[in-house]
Amino acid sequence: MKRRAPFLIIVIGVLLAGSGLFLWRYNFAPLRPFEAVGRGWYAIMHGWKSYRTLLVENNELKVQITRQSVDRARLETAQKENSELKSALNYETTTKKIIRTARVTTRIKDPFVAIVRIDQGARDGIVKEASVVTGEGIYVGTIATVYEKTADVLMAIDARSKVRAHVVGRDGAIGVLEGHGVLYRLTMVPATSVVQNGDVVVVETAGSNETLVTGTVEGIDRAPDSPFQTFIVQPLFDFNTVTFVSVLF
Repeated sequence: MKRRAPFLIIVIGVLLAGSGLFLWRYNFAPLRPFEAVGRGWYAIMHGWKSYRTLLVENNELKVQITRQSVDRARLETAQKENSELKSALNYETTTKKIIRTARVTTRIKDPFVAIVRIDQGARDGIVKEASVVTGEGIYVGTIATVYEKTADVLMAIDARSKVRAHVVGRDGAIGVLEGHGVLYRLTMVPATSVVQNGDVVVVETAGSNETLVTGTVEGIDRAPDSPFQTFIVQPLFDFNTVTFVSVLF
């Protein structure tokens, strides 16, 4: 019964609208008061139809906007990936190392953990502790675990990551680069070393004959009377946007 109520109201409205128009057409004075009611119902029904039309058009417009947004996002992603692949190709032609380019398929990140999985594994020649860089040759981490078809990269910003590093052009400014969530900490640098903000930090990876740029100095954290000093280092890569990496052999 409840479902039929709206239908009955619409039917009554249509009848009133029709009778109102009829009375208006033939100028039937005794029932002229119903003319206004009929006109009112006619206006309501016409307005309701227009409202439904607007709703349909609005929904269609929303669908079009969503599709355009998706297409634009896909285009931007494709352009970014193309740029990274070009950078990797360029690095491959300039380095003396043998490299294997891989796609990042999974990311694991919390305040002090940063791991990515790549689509290359043991069958592709990937080995544990191999250095991993971006297409521009920026050091991002090392291979931690190798599977048959994939491998996990321990990113350099992970708190478990520790690698020997030094500041370019600063005598004796050698220390240990430690992951610190979104930044690095270059620890155990002799207090006698003079380092300035903006200085470039490079890592000295195990088994590598070349140093790899990884970040720039942006602050100092030194305790009074300590024989060592610690520097805050800003990574030169964004964990959340790296799509392709190169594994060095």
